[in-house]
Amino acid sequence: MSNEYVFIFKNNKEAESNNPGDRDCVVYTHREPRPTGLTLTGSCFSRGFDKNEKYEDMTTILTEKEWDTLVKFDKESIRYGKVSKRKTVPKAIKDIWKKLLSDENEALFEKVKEEEIEYMKAEYYLTDEDIEKIFDTYSLDYRDRSIVACVYDDAGDCGETEADSWFEIPEKVQQYFDYQKFGQDLADEDECYLELDNGKIVRLNY
Repeated sequence: MSNEYVFIFKNNKEAESNNPGDRDCVVYTHREPRPTGLTLTGSCFSRGFDKNEKYEDMTTILTEKEWDTLVKFDKESIRYGKVSKRKTVPKAIKDIWKKLLSDENEALFEKVKEEEIEYMKAEYYLTDEDIEKIFDTYSLDYRDRSIVACVYDDAGDCGETEADSWFEIPEKVQQYFDYQKFGQDLADEDECYLELDNGKIVRLNY
């Protein structure tokens, strides 16, 4: 694990919705505050605060006042067209980071992670052992639903689906294409693919 990011909040409103945003409902930030602002990250995004994100919808260690302080800090960053001349991190921001790096926040994240595990088990028909292998293999700090792009039944399913998305194989030559070997090669050689003990192949988001 890179040990680069720390959990900051989970958007419960997004997590309970059926729109594409629910994939990115768990949000992290860099472990060290930066004078020019902060970056919210996940396995599939890097951004600032969204104006539609409301404190009351979040699971977070932060108080509402601290949340508002971070939103203001974010709006003053270069991302919004104002190049910050700030050379040091304000004390209020340093205090917020102390909370983000605390044992209490780590315990809260463990609860969020358990919720995410239950989601992945239901969504992708994975077992606890499958998810443990995914987490052990995945090299970044993220531990939520967003790291799983999709789950294929086996190497053949993976190879056929991925080949169809990468190439336009004429129908008359499809019978000569070894989808099984292609899918197995992806699982064996590409870090974005992981073969589980039951033969399923997971495509991971990086």
